Amino acid sequence: MSEKNFGKNLVILQRGWIFGGDLEKNGQEFTLKNAFNVRKWGTTKGLGELAQNGKLKDTILDVCPDVTFHEMTVIAILKCSENKSWL
Repeated sequence: MSEKNFGKNLVILQRGWIFGGDLEKNGQEFTLKNAFNVRKWGTTKGLGELAQNGKLKDTILDVCPDVTFHEMTVIAILKCSENKSWL
């Protein structure tokens, strides 16, 4: 199995969970390193605004350990601007 690195991403999972971090894929599993849970978006234009602009004034991100999940639990992946502040 080869591993792929996708950089900083927000991932929407089943049941409404939204996590962010440095996304890697190995086989059928994804892992977010340097992970955080998005508790409050803090946006006026949705998750895309958060992905483009990084953490905003009203955004609440909770640092968490690495998050691993199966590819079948992914609803959407949003590529984030790498040069923005996240934590």
